[in-house]
Amino acid sequence: MTGYPLIDIYCHIFPERFFQEMIRVAPNLTNIGARLRNVKKLFDLDLRFREMDAFGNYRQVISLPNPPIEDLAKGATGLELTRIGNDTMAELCRKHPERFAGFVAAVSLTDVEGSLAEVRRAVGELGASGIQVFTSIAGRPLDDEAFRPVFAEMATLEEEGYLEFESDAGRWIYRIEAIARAPITDNVIDLMTRKIRRLSPTTQRALMLAACIGSPFDAPTLATVSEQTLDAVNDDLKEALNEGLIVAAGSRLVSNLRDRAVIVAL
Repeated sequence: MTGYPLIDIYCHIFPERFFQEMIRVAPNLTNIGARLRNVKKLFDLDLRFREMDAFGNYRQVISLPNPPIEDLAKGATGLELTRIGNDTMAELCRKHPERFAGFVAAVSLTDVEGSLAEVRRAVGELGASGIQVFTSIAGRPLDDEAFRPVFAEMATLEEEGYLEFESDAGRWIYRIEAIARAPITDNVIDLMTRKIRRLSPTTQRALMLAACIGSPFDAPTLATVSEQTLDAVNDDLKEALNEGLIVAAGSRLVSNLRDRAVIVAL
């Protein structure tokens, strides 16, 4: 097959060092591990490369397969597994750039603070293209408030110019020096404050007044408090809606912000 390059963005792989460490920390997976060994292309690079050759100008973005790290280990052990997984995938990308266009980093979201640090390391130092998050996270839903800082951090990497797509080169560019200088925080207040301060002044004012009303709130009440027309209030809230800072719930609006975040920001 010739013509446009093919980039496959959902290709799992089991780096040998990660696999051995996974079995060590979760010995109950020994039987599953033996069965996984039968999926030879997860481990055997020569076999994988021969199959890839059949597709011509074809590369893969690699990621770790099931089971999720959160189901294997918690705390420091889970974080160490993520570091081994990310290091080994980054090494494969360095050794075989003609085969692997990049990798999607692993995280262990039973430790959000540690995962935030690993996100910065994986993207800033190793060149990860993003992070992989499974559902559910050790039985908890993705929209659990505890995980918001991780999603906010990924959005910040792009919004603040640390991560951007270079169309001419056809690849993501990481501003490594800027990432290294950027503050790492596990505090959702800090993350939301940065997001609020990038909004227009009229939207910031609307959020400040909405915080005074409380969540949920409705646009007519906000119009009364702000002494504006309903149309003007709706216009002021559009930016916050588009950013996901507030969401519509029937005729009312629910804030995804903590009131303290609005106060700190404004």
